[in-house]
Amino acid sequence: MGLLYYCRALLRTGTPVALLEIDSPAHTFTAMVTLLRMYAEVDSLAALVRNTREVLSLIIKLWVFEIWHTHLSTQLAEMFRDSYPPTSAGLLHFYLFTRRDPDSYSAMLDSALEGSLGRQGIALVALEHIRRNTVACTQYQKIPVENMRTNLLNLTCLHSTPLHSLLLSQNSVRIVTEALVVITSAPFDSANAETTADCVQQICEYLHKYIASDGLNSLNQSLEVGLLVGLLKAHPWLSVKKSAFDVFTALLAAHVPRYFIYISVLRQVHKSIDIIQQLGLKDAMPEVCLEVWHAFEKYAGVRLNLASAAELGLASCRGSECSEPSSMRCSGCWEAAYCSKACQMAAWSTHGAICTARMHGRQNGIPPDLGEEDIQFALRVAQHDFEENKAAICAKWTDDGKLPISAGIDYSMFPPTVGIDPPSVVREQMSSDAAIYTILPQGTTEKEYYMCDLGLTRGAGDPDDETIKVVIQMVGTQPVPAFFRVN
Repeated sequence: MGLLYYCRALLRTGTPVALLEIDSPAHTFTAMVTLLRMYAEVDSLAALVRNTREVLSLIIKLWVFEIWHTHLSTQLAEMFRDSYPPTSAGLLHFYLFTRRDPDSYSAMLDSALEGSLGRQGIALVALEHIRRNTVACTQYQKIPVENMRTNLLNLTCLHSTPLHSLLLSQNSVRIVTEALVVITSAPFDSANAETTADCVQQICEYLHKYIASDGLNSLNQSLEVGLLVGLLKAHPWLSVKKSAFDVFTALLAAHVPRYFIYISVLRQVHKSIDIIQQLGLKDAMPEVCLEVWHAFEKYAGVRLNLASAAELGLASCRGSECSEPSSMRCSGCWEAAYCSKACQMAAWSTHGAICTARMHGRQNGIPPDLGEEDIQFALRVAQHDFEENKAAICAKWTDDGKLPISAGIDYSMFPPTVGIDPPSVVREQMSSDAAIYTILPQGTTEKEYYMCDLGLTRGAGDPDDETIKVVIQMVGTQPVPAFFRVN
């Protein structure tokens, strides 16, 4: 009753977050967090808190207040110079997210912050909690892994609400990757090894699930801030939990290599492999991890051999009539690259509308379109792979013996699959009896379809097998033609 009485006073009608009126935010924040932590240890009190909307509303506002109130941060840092300041992140998870009902806590978040930050603000708060954990390692010389684990759990829960696309659009994948790099750069400490291993596993699971949900944008950001370096440095903790090693393997053995058909990804991978070589990271890796990395590196080498040295260098500046190597990215879309601020400003008249539309699309769960450079390189890869698989494709056509015939490579799977049964979107576009196609991944679920109609139609009275022979002869002796998009 005392908590509820205090809660009503703090949340009285007035400013959206009435805690701003308190003379000493840090003392009030510490008292409330400590009290609610104590209640969490008594089942009956914890149940009362979970069922009292006003107290849940206070917990949410404490969680927001912890991030947005600068004076609070300063006071907490002064009060807790030699230890981690108290945090409301664990309260949010224990009292709200353990309900396991996304609709319930999504409505609660909206209600608690109505007229204040809104959904985009909640997404920013969730990510800022993780970012602050990442920064805290510099201040305290070690990672607050327990807090990090809780904040990663909160982030995962928020993805099951309508905040999913907003979180991705706020570059959550890059922020989580930065956390991985910092965590795995710390010395191995057996005292918190299991908690750290949990964090590594959560991060790997998060990346496996969301690294390409937002298209190549998120994947390239993750690679750029050190995804591969962070994964290779994670090996001491992978031995602590087999489940962490399993998801590490899934990332390196299948998920990231799926996108090696894109030059922007290969460019980042090429740079990362050089850094890993310079740092000598492979020298300390156990055999089981090294085996996974060698398979990754071998497959990357196959694709890298299809690119020129110029293509693997820095991307060209997007400025008008400028072809200098780029060294900075647009902070809005994180896709357009420029050599200088002047070039970026000069290009804004044309890039501005594209950038804004791309950001709005990302917030609504629409991955940005593939860049022309990535598309053209992917189609080159497809042509190369068709040449490699011509004999097998022709053998399948002969065995099938029926018109119409088609063959395609689906790069949304890994390893890519070669088949002769076209998807409906390709079948509908065929104007003759023979076509080849390819499917390119764009995000986790989106796909782009490209095809080439071979222009061969069976003549009146001609048997199917004769037409198939003509197609096989043409395909076997001529280069694979260019593709065009069909969806």
